[in-house]
Amino acid sequence: MNSRAQRRKTFDDVAELYDRLRPGYPERLVDDVVWLSGVPEHGHIVEIGCGTGQATILFARRGYRMTCLEPGPNLAAIARRNLAGFADVRVEVCTFEDWRHVESDLDLVIAAQSFHLVDPATGLSKAAGLLRAGGAIAIFGNHPVRDDSDVQRCVQEAYARCAPELGQGEDEAPLEDRIDDTALFETVVMARYPWHTVYTADDYAGLMETQSPHRLLPADQRRSLLQAIREAVASHGGSITIDYVTRLHLARRRAAVPRERPA
Repeated sequence: MNSRAQRRKTFDDVAELYDRLRPGYPERLVDDVVWLSGVPEHGHIVEIGCGTGQATILFARRGYRMTCLEPGPNLAAIARRNLAGFADVRVEVCTFEDWRHVESDLDLVIAAQSFHLVDPATGLSKAAGLLRAGGAIAIFGNHPVRDDSDVQRCVQEAYARCAPELGQGEDEAPLEDRIDDTALFETVVMARYPWHTVYTADDYAGLMETQSPHRLLPADQRRSLLQAIREAVASHGGSITIDYVTRLHLARRRAAVPRERPA
């Protein structure tokens, strides 16, 4: 199994493709995060793994002060470019694990499509220690819903031929259980936001090229898989509709949480 450290390094090599093709997030989700978290006007938000800013910009437009942590220098450079119009947004080339902040004063910690790459032994406890009492963590991500269409079946046949190992998921406790198990947060609130988008054959293959499991395949195998995916979509009208569900887990920090000791 590839390590989290390996997987989170893979995106930086395709930063421009990542910026162009990775999906964004519904505005309704941001509305709910703001409401449920109680983040004050101009509050301080820290984002874990901002990528090129797909989620960041939705919060930045609402006037929040943001510190965005992104370990990939190429991704961070594009994020700075995309967020240049927001004076209160800062992008740091740093992992969440390595980031140092002295006070427990953050209003909100967010992680968009990134928390599965954070060290599970320390991530939630560190977030709790950085939040003010009543501050919140919001973890969300896009999950494609596979349907039974002809094009989807043809795409899955491409995976079965070229990379059957990518069908093997990771066994991990549900996020809500992991949050509850820390005893550092109040009740977890969960929500789902269905939406869809359409990709051309080239764009869908490009999107898959930005996925860490695909990036970690041997180069020849990856090229064969991406070409098979491209041909599958092209042979069924040249486009594919992907139904997404954006899943949100949000929890407020309990009143008394011990801070993590600096390493």
